[in-house]
This record gives sequence, structure tokens and C-alpha cells, in this order.
Amino acid sequence: MTAQLAHAPRSTVVLFKTPVHGVQGENGGEAAGGDPYAETLRQGGFDTAFVPVLQEEYHLEEVCAVLQSDEEWEGVVVTSKRGAEGWVRAVSKLRRKGGANVTIGTDWSNIPLWTVGSTSLDVFDQALSDPTMDVRYIPRPSFAGHTAKSASTLIPHLLSRPPRSPALNLQPTPPGPGGANAAAYRPYLLIRGDKSMDEIPRALRGAKRAYRSITVYSTRSRTDIPQSTRTVLGLSTSIADYSPDRPASLWLAFFSPSSAAFALEHLHPKVVSSPSTRVFAIGETTAAWLTSKGITVHAMADQPTPDGMVRALREAEDKER
Repeated sequence: MTAQLAHAPRSTVVLFKTPVHGVQGENGGEAAGGDPYAETLRQGGFDTAFVPVLQEEYHLEEVCAVLQSDEEWEGVVVTSKRGAEGWVRAVSKLRRKGGANVTIGTDWSNIPLWTVGSTSLDVFDQALSDPTMDVRYIPRPSFAGHTAKSASTLIPHLLSRPPRSPALNLQPTPPGPGGANAAAYRPYLLIRGDKSMDEIPRALRGAKRAYRSITVYSTRSRTDIPQSTRTVLGLSTSIADYSPDRPASLWLAFFSPSSAAFALEHLHPKVVSSPSTRVFAIGETTAAWLTSKGITVHAMADQPTPDGMVRALREAEDKER
């Protein structure tokens, strides 16, 4: 359950994200039973508190149309867990609408899948284990380097991969990364959110590779962030009343630039700059964004997973002892 920091006997990690399988708790808090971050952090010796930050809205019409088309693709690139969930939601929507007779133009199981973050891949793996899912709609990873912890580490694998087979009716261009003409590559299908970073599209443009980008979800700030933040900090009034005199460290954990931006709008500077406060970033992109805002990042996961998070927190705390 959500912890109140005033009573925490050990370091507490405030995760600015929605817990998986969480249910609404008391006083605007969020219960976290079953969340892998909560479970792994608890086993690692940390207390946890969740402050859900983002509210998603899915936009499935365009991806539903693409799923039923007979277009050929070099690969599907999914940049977030929510993007993967948008894809699976679109498949489910088509199945509900058309049943077993729904038209499928492309056998997506033959299209290579690239993902940023293992959680994106987990969504597709879970879909494949669903007996009601038409597996022809689910692209598959089929080679090393198909997933990476960040866009910047995925890009070299993406660009160096040889083309599946020559694309037709395209004008030849000089050899690019991987030694093949850009014209030999079919377009890539990018599944993104409205606030996704531009690293992968920019890299594809630089390599003269064609792509189509589809926004399957948008995010906005939840209205209950101030109340949830006061709850986990153990405050009855304003966040400005926060006292840095705490018996243990307070970790503020951020999982994307967009959620960090929304959360920091409601965090008083005295919370972030307190001597007992530490800042964690799930990966390079989030860490770079926080640093650009003048915020010191004390720990970053080597892998964007619960285990990677615990390793980073432990290493940072060990260095300070």
C-alpha cells in the first residue's frame, strides 16, 4: 500500500507512475498490490509510494486501418509500453467489431518488431499467450538487438539491419548504414505517443529511410497530482510545508520526460533540493531531460526494469555511506 513518509523507517521511493494492477486507495492514494516495481523495491529494502501522473487517451482509428491494409513494412517500431498497448487494443477492437471474419491484409507475424524497453515487448508476449488473440496481428522479434533500453541504443541496431527484401518502385540512393541502398528498405511503421521524442524519426530521415508515424495515444496531466503528492509526503495542507528533516532518504523516481514535467509542476523546490532527497531516472532519455532542467540525477537504471532500478538505488546509497 502507499506509504506515508513521516512513518517510514527506511528509504522511501516515490514513483511518479501508475502502478500496474493498482486500485484506488484511501485519501487519493494508489494501492500497488501486484506491481513489479513495488514488489521488487520492497524485497530490496525500500518502502514505496505511488503518485499517478499521466492520464492516457487512445486513438485507434488510424492503426486499425493500417492493420487491415495490405501495405508492406520493413518493421514495426514501438517506442513505449503504451504504444504496445495501443496496438493490442486496436487488434482487440477489430476482433470485437468483425469477429473471426475480420479482414487482415498483412500477416504481421512475419513483420520484424523493434521495441524501446522490455516492457513494450512484454505487452506483445502477453498478447501472444492470449487464446482469444489472432496471432497474425502480432509482429515478432526475430533477431538480436530487437529491443534496447533507450531509443539511442536501439538506433544502431535498427539502421545496421539488412533489408528484409528489395522494395519495389523506389529510386536508388547512395549506400547507407548497413551497406544497402536506402531504396532497398520498405517503410518502417512507428507506433508512438503524442509526446514521444524524435530520435528514431530523425535517425531514419538521416539514413534516407521511409517511415510512417502513427500516434496511438496521447497523455495529459492528472488533476489529482497535488492531493496524491501531499498524501505520500504526509502533509495535510500545502507541499510548501514539507520539512527536509526526515529520518531516511526520499527518492523521487521518474519514468519519462513527460511524466517528470507534469510531476515537477506540483513539487515545491524545497522537496527536490532537500538534502535528504535523491532523484532517480529510469533511463538515459529521462535523465538527460532532468539534467537539462538543472536537476541532479543521483541514480539511473542500467536496464529499465524493477531489478535495474533496485541495483541503481543500492549503488547510489552505498556510495554515500
